Amino acid sequence: MKNYKDATYNKVISVLKEFQEKYPRPGIPDLLKLIKQYKLNEFNQISQHWSDFVNPGVYFIFSDDDELLYIGMSTSIGSRVNSHFGSLINPKTPQWLQDEGKIAGYVAILLIDNNHRFEAPAIEDYVVCKLQEKL
Repeated sequence: MKNYKDATYNKVISVLKEFQEKYPRPGIPDLLKLIKQYKLNEFNQISQHWSDFVNPGVYFIFSDDDELLYIGMSTSIGSRVNSHFGSLINPKTPQWLQDEGKIAGYVAILLIDNNHRFEAPAIEDYVVCKLQEKL
C-alpha cells in the first residue's frame, strides 16, 4: 500500500484544483463538480451494486478519520470498486486493508465522461505523484 502521509479529502481536492489550473482541458467539466463521496456502510446512497457506475474515472479510498488509504483508476469505476468492497448483498474487506489494520470509511469517486476516458490515467498519476510520500 502506498503511503500518502497526511493526505485528506481536502488535500485531494486541492491537488485536483491544481491539476485543473495547470493543465486546462477544453471540453472537460470542472473536476471539483464531478467528484462525489460515498460512505461504504451506506451502499443504498447509490444502489445495491457499485457496478452501476460504468464510466471510467479515478477513485480515492479514505478511512472514517479522513486518511487517504488508496488511489485507483479504472475504465469502469463501479466494477473496480466492487472488486475491492463487494456489494450490499455480498460485502467484503480488501486483504490489503486487513493487512494494514485499516478500515475504509468512504470512497470519493471522480467519474469521467467516456469521451474523455484518456484523462483518467493523467489525473491519477498527477495526484499520486503529488501526494505520495517521497522515499
